[in-house]
Amino acid sequence: VTTTSYGGDLRLNLSRLGSNGSNNNNNNNNSNQWRGGFPLPDFSISWSRAEVEAPSALAPLKEERDATYATITYLPGSRVRLFLAGSMENYKNLVEGSSYDINSVNLNSTVNLSSDADLSVNGRRMERDTANLVGYDTRTIDTNADVNLNFRKKNRFSHYYRYQYQSQQYEGT
Repeated sequence: VTTTSYGGDLRLNLSRLGSNGSNNNNNNNNSNQWRGGFPLPDFSISWSRAEVEAPSALAPLKEERDATYATITYLPGSRVRLFLAGSMENYKNLVEGSSYDINSVNLNSTVNLSSDADLSVNGRRMERDTANLVGYDTRTIDTNADVNLNFRKKNRFSHYYRYQYQSQQYEGT
């Protein structure tokens, strides 16, 4: 069996620009720091590829898998938090002619509306397409959403309002 894997990561921590006014170089040259008033998000992206091959006459194997992940984290102030993540995964079995593609996106956010209330919005969507895979539908779509308005506890009581949504769609066999 021969396995080959490769990939890489890229991270851009833009939220650090101008965050404390120092350039972290242990010298006193802080003149090239951006000191704008608009907060910036952090980004990351990762990609990997794996190839597996076993040229056996009885049970040959030849597979390829690509995976890409990306995130955005945005904290524009102490009152707002936003996190967005997405992924794509592609798999191919070149001997059997089977494959799948999975795409997903996630959102998590919280907004501090006042000293007594937070609003959180969370959601996820996943789509999977398959070909020649036994036991899987040819297309699956899952969608979930959750919205919460939470109030702080007062006099030993707390209350909240919540909306939840869930949808699952299946096609083919």
